[in-house]
Amino acid sequence: MDGSQFDELTKDLTIPSRRGIVAAAGASVLAALATLVRPGASIGAKRKKKRKGTGQNSPGPAGPAGAQGPQGPAGPVQIAYAHVNPDGTFHHAKGVVGINTVDRAPANPGEPTRRDYCFKLEFTPSVAAASALIANDAVVTTAMSYDTIISSVCPEGYRDAVARVYGANTSVIQSDVFFKIIFF
Repeated sequence: MDGSQFDELTKDLTIPSRRGIVAAAGASVLAALATLVRPGASIGAKRKKKRKGTGQNSPGPAGPAGAQGPQGPAGPVQIAYAHVNPDGTFHHAKGVVGINTVDRAPANPGEPTRRDYCFKLEFTPSVAAASALIANDAVVTTAMSYDTIISSVCPEGYRDAVARVYGANTSVIQSDVFFKIIFF
């Protein structure tokens, strides 16, 4: 075909707008993508839902129960805590059944009465930690049921733990201090 024949053919053709070219190209790209994703699929074809339990890989009936496994770890840690007032009353507490205050005569004249706070808890703890409230210049000491001192200090039924308060700078026993205590 020579150049004059080509010119004759192109006179009869209508050249589409840019928008038409872009739309046609986009449709071609989508059709190509659809065949890549699912060969043989056409644009707009509906997917069939797969039915469970059909075909070769469906699960069979349950087998017999296995042997008993090893015992698991111990359950959650038990915890108890309380805000203790100087008179032995308490609040904001969990796991504390009661507190028995035991007052003893001071070791030296002029010192205050020695007060021990004996605890009855919902469980027997291994550890206790206590702290005087921020406005009190004091140290709170503790002993547990397995410590030998507790049987000579606390009455029967209140020997899960004991606390005693000392002045932080003087080491003199205090009986007027608020404190918080926690048991594990």
